[in-house]
Amino acid sequence: MALVYETMRRLDVRGPTSRGIVVDAEGAMLGPDCTLVRRTAAGYRCDHPAAASAIQRVICGDAARDPDCLFVLSRGSAKALNDGELALAQIYGLRIPIAGLDSGQLRKLAATAGWAKANFNPDQPRIPAGEPSASRITPPAAVVDPVPGSGLLLLATEERFSMDNPAHLAVADAIQDALYAIQGMLKPDIAEPPRDNPAR
Repeated sequence: MALVYETMRRLDVRGPTSRGIVVDAEGAMLGPDCTLVRRTAAGYRCDHPAAASAIQRVICGDAARDPDCLFVLSRGSAKALNDGELALAQIYGLRIPIAGLDSGQLRKLAATAGWAKANFNPDQPRIPAGEPSASRITPPAAVVDPVPGSGLLLLATEERFSMDNPAHLAVADAIQDALYAIQGMLKPDIAEPPRDNPAR
């Protein structure tokens, strides 16, 4: 009697050489830079549906049958981890349809997930209830949040932008990378010189 397996997948180990799915006590990752589920003081949290959708487009293109597949599986992993069910969380991770990421996918994922890495701390204090944007994170400089429709919401304090502040530069880079990813563009190595518009 022969057993047939469509695709055998294994979880990867967290770290800079990761090229697959990682699900462990810290959460879930895709490759070395893309966090799907993060551990916070309030429990495990998965990505926003718009962010998960952007990540899914990078790894599956338009071939995915369910555009919410990555979000649903990430949410399942987060719930299982919150319930103390690491093995179940790992099963959800194994259902993510990726066997291994190539270098092009890793670059695109790093750009797509850039907004989440830049200066993000889910335990930062919130804007008090009754204030405009109540319950939003109060960041030290700025935080970029995805919103439905693949848009971005930038939250900033009164702190002035400074080229000497590494946190500010990280946020600016994340905004730029996220915009390139959302627009489906590759980050140019060299900016094109401006073209003159001759008067007619």
